[in-house]
Amino acid sequence: MNKYIGKVCPYCKVVIKEPDDVVVCSMCEMPHHKDCWIDNQGCTTFGCTGTISTPKEHDLETSEDDFEIIIYDDFPESEQYQYCPKCGARNIVDSVYCCKCGLPISHRNSPVEPTNNQQYSTYNTGYATSGNGQQIQGSDIELLIATNTSYYISKFNEMRQRGSKTSWNWSAFLIAPYWMIYRKMYGYGAAVLVGILSLSLLAGWFSYLLLLAVYIVFGIFGNYVYMGFLEKKSAQAGMLSGQYKNAFITKNGGTNIAAAILSAVGYAVIVTIIQFA
Repeated sequence: MNKYIGKVCPYCKVVIKEPDDVVVCSMCEMPHHKDCWIDNQGCTTFGCTGTISTPKEHDLETSEDDFEIIIYDDFPESEQYQYCPKCGARNIVDSVYCCKCGLPISHRNSPVEPTNNQQYSTYNTGYATSGNGQQIQGSDIELLIATNTSYYISKFNEMRQRGSKTSWNWSAFLIAPYWMIYRKMYGYGAAVLVGILSLSLLAGWFSYLLLLAVYIVFGIFGNYVYMGFLEKKSAQAGMLSGQYKNAFITKNGGTNIAAAILSAVGYAVIVTIIQFA
């Protein structure tokens, strides 16, 4: 602890003193007041995704896994708590997700083995790790999703914990191209519309079965496609800051209902023209 006295907390800019409750980032070793770490929901160092640790733990150079769950025994057994390794918030001992930042804090009780030599990944509201090991800011992913965030974050977490690419999305199944355009995946949506138009021009029951199969595939893999799209955009946003980052997220994130409606109307007009040509 003595080595941190006199240093300045990077969050509140106040000098750390002897009686202060101090925690240290496991990655960049930056000391913070514990309340500042909790208020910031993580390390203040830009781009750092280290976990919370106490000065004593850090000085002993314990591994990052040792900081995953911190349980304090000064509470009665029935009232024990675990502290989130990302934001430091206190959670009841049986919590699966942090009540403040949403980090899965108990998934390692039943780990999923990595496949294809890829790192096990978890998407959450604090931070995320892509399959190639690149750290992605979960807060950026939330901003990019913008609407119905809890649903998609939950689906992404579920797929990553299962090590699977599949889940079910009713919107992707029922209106795949328009859902993609609504979610600003314009290129994907346009390509799907062209493919569906081409299939619809084929005569016979086989074309209808093929179209149904295509929509089922999108229902199963729609969330995975959207997750990959967000991962790419989040990585791009991570290279920006300030107003440039905000402008990028506004342009590429959220939804566009007008574009979805216009594309549906345009598709109907094209089909009508083809039928009467």
